[in-house]
This record gives sequence, structure tokens and C-alpha cells, in this order.
Amino acid sequence: MPGAAIGLSAGLAGIEFMELRRLGSQYQGDLFVGASRTTLSNGCLFRFNLTGDRNKIAVDDPRIEDRVADNAAKFDITESESLLFGTDFGVGTDIQTGPDGNLYVVSLSNGAVYEIYALLALEGGSPLPPSKAS
Repeated sequence: MPGAAIGLSAGLAGIEFMELRRLGSQYQGDLFVGASRTTLSNGCLFRFNLTGDRNKIAVDDPRIEDRVADNAAKFDITESESLLFGTDFGVGTDIQTGPDGNLYVVSLSNGAVYEIYALLALEGGSPLPPSKAS
């Protein structure tokens, strides 16, 4: 498993490797992690972009090139913001890729299952950024 650390984080819960391309090829093989507390952004979902061999986290943000998000204070997201994929998921206890290829997040605190899916652009059929439906 690739190594990374989020300093002073809110804690991590559910985890899923996105195996399918339904959300878009840029997400295939990436690691999605839910928060174990709602203190940060009412429960966030983090995305870790992995290298092709899945041995390292691929980073574009120079602040986390060392693979450590050194946040300044507890529940601060300063160096983790480039990893933030979504907010308001509550405590995300389970994350799964469904048979339809979409990503599903189970929220213990919100009592909901969220479906994350790509919207298709009106022209050309290119995927837009994923959306969340409850």
C-alpha cells in the first residue's frame, strides 16, 4: 500500500480503490478515503491519485511532495486541500465501487448512501466533474 500521512487529520474511515473508469479515466486506480469525524467540512472524502504501479501517491501539489500533509492545526486542511474530493459526506464508514461503476459512500452520521457519478457534457459526451446524489 502506498504511504502517505495527513498530519493532525480528522481521522480516516472507509477506503476504496476505484477500479473502473466510469467516473473518468483520471480516477481509475485512485484511492478514496472517507473521514471518521464530521469536524472537517462536515465529513470529507479524500482522493489519492496513485502512480500506475500503485506503489506511490502521485502528487501535483508541491506542499505534499514529501507525501505528508503537514496541516497547521487540528481540523485545518491547508496542506490537504489538494486531496479533498468532496465535503458534507458525514462519517463515511464504507466506500464501494458499484456494479454500475459509480462510487458509493455510506454515511453513518447522515444515515444516507451517496452515489458519486459523472455527468456527461451536452456536446461531445466528455465527462464533467463527478457529482453527489443521496
